[in-house]
Amino acid sequence: MNIYNPAEGHIKMTTKVLDSIRQHTFACLPEEACGVLLGQTSKDNQIIDEYIPVRNTASDPRHHFSLDPVTWTSLVLKEPRICGLFHSHPASFPIPSWEDISQLQYFGSLLQIYFIGTPNLFVPDDFNLEAYQIMKEPTLQSAWKSNRKVDETKRYMLRPLDYVISCST
Repeated sequence: MNIYNPAEGHIKMTTKVLDSIRQHTFACLPEEACGVLLGQTSKDNQIIDEYIPVRNTASDPRHHFSLDPVTWTSLVLKEPRICGLFHSHPASFPIPSWEDISQLQYFGSLLQIYFIGTPNLFVPDDFNLEAYQIMKEPTLQSAWKSNRKVDETKRYMLRPLDYVISCST
């Protein structure tokens, strides 16, 4: 998998990908949609050029998402261009929930970008999409020494991120 540092460049998403995400989100209503983002990386850019919808297998798909484990595992093992994840919040703002952050701990090391979308149900085809960078929390070191073991648990967080929609190529 490619490593991408947004501080070094820009994230671009093709209009084709944005349209695919939007269509998948509206098709899944009233349930949450979810999928995987594929892209190309370079030193200066991250270009998201493909979206793969993945079936939501959550026990309560109206309020939660869980990527189909068979599809997710297959993609992780076979697709080197995975760069991010998308899911929708059908009835709330595209802001990470407590559960989003909690689930991020299981796959945060595999991805760099996390998108959340919300359909505007009052304006046909209107769609709000927010991007987040997946970051590992800095490890806090104690100023004093102790005999306690340092907790090596990886904790991941999301930082808002700007992106640009570019014309499909």
